[in-house]
Amino acid sequence: MKFGVGFSFISQELLASISDVMKTIDSVIQSASEGANEIVNISDKVLGISDKSNYILEQVLKEKDCPDKFKI
Repeated sequence: MKFGVGFSFISQELLASISDVMKTIDSVIQSASEGANEIVNISDKVLGISDKSNYILEQVLKEKDCPDKFKI
């Protein structure tokens, strides 16, 4: 009967350890997902800045031949 009790205890400990490992894996996955979301947010901001910069460059190139009174 001791074998059954010992095996049951070991099984419970192993199950608890596996549960802890699964929680840790879930936490890592969640952190990676949050990190990926932040990268997407940063990429969106960079794209917005790039679009604005391109617009400004287009305007500057259009005004390249502007009258002398506007030149510095």
